[in-house]
Amino acid sequence: MHKILQSILKEETIKDIAANFSRHKEFLIYGLTSSQKVATIAAAFAKNPRPTIIITGDREKISAWQDDLSALLPKTEIEELPELDLFSVNGTVGIERRARRLELLLKITSGQPLIILATATAAVKKDFSRQDFSNFQITLELGKNFSQEILIKKLVEFGYERADEIDAIGKFSVRGGIVDIFAINAPKPYRVEFYGDTVDSMREINFETLRS
Repeated sequence: MHKILQSILKEETIKDIAANFSRHKEFLIYGLTSSQKVATIAAAFAKNPRPTIIITGDREKISAWQDDLSALLPKTEIEELPELDLFSVNGTVGIERRARRLELLLKITSGQPLIILATATAAVKKDFSRQDFSNFQITLELGKNFSQEILIKKLVEFGYERADEIDAIGKFSVRGGIVDIFAINAPKPYRVEFYGDTVDSMREINFETLRS
């Protein structure tokens, strides 16, 4: 832990804040300057790492929070929640941003300790309820039974586009017992091979050559 945070956590007030932070209680703190806010939240997080969302007024403040928190918590994943585009000509940017939001949502719901910075505009946008988010997930495991037909059906239900080539996020293709998928929460597409109703292999695909 950073020496500054170790020193801060010796203060009784900060200890109380860190204790409330760990119990997931809603509480209000007044009278902190900008630097004190960063140090207090960083200390509480260092004491009890958990998914944490910080809402700021604008993206300029996000940049400042990112720099300050990274200095105090160098090993912590600190991400920005992107705003959804109101309009996109080809839809590419909108899909990528939505994919990024869903990736962060997955990390939050899985309890991964990270800090997410968001503007108020980004934070108020609704994605899915927790139940819907759980329903819109597919888990594939090597050697486990999972019907290829059911996988294809679910991908279509989730809004994925079936295509000859997976040249963009949100597309999938099928060739015999092979399904190529560019999942919206994955940086690279994957090739899933089936042997009957068993997942026989899963490999990343080189986006340029489309070879696994």
